[in-house]
Amino acid sequence: MSEEEKKAIKELEEFIEDDEIQNISVFTAKKIKNIIEKQQKEIEGLRKENRLLKYHEYTNICQCCKKTFYSKRPNVLWCKNCRTKMHNINYYANLSDEKRKKRAEKSKLAMRKIREMRKINNE
Repeated sequence: MSEEEKKAIKELEEFIEDDEIQNISVFTAKKIKNIIEKQQKEIEGLRKENRLLKYHEYTNICQCCKKTFYSKRPNVLWCKNCRTKMHNINYYANLSDEKRKKRAEKSKLAMRKIREMRKINNE
């Protein structure tokens, strides 16, 4: 939503909520608010459709952080920030005991090499 649209909506809301206005009933004020909300949802839907047609990108909601993001495929579950985190969580959750032991052994060996290199560099 552009800044001009936001300003216009704020002005309308202030106008509706103003106590000095005697001519507008509460019912009419609620009706106007509902119309504004419907138009905002409609505009957002049109923007998503326009984005799809113009850039061939789908609008998705991240299942991890619940933010809206754009992707080239319609079935993407996570945004760019959460993708690696969720992939790692799922990967490690599905590892068998044998693979876990192998990974632990590899990391021990790698740390030993790193420590040896530090000793050599410090001397």
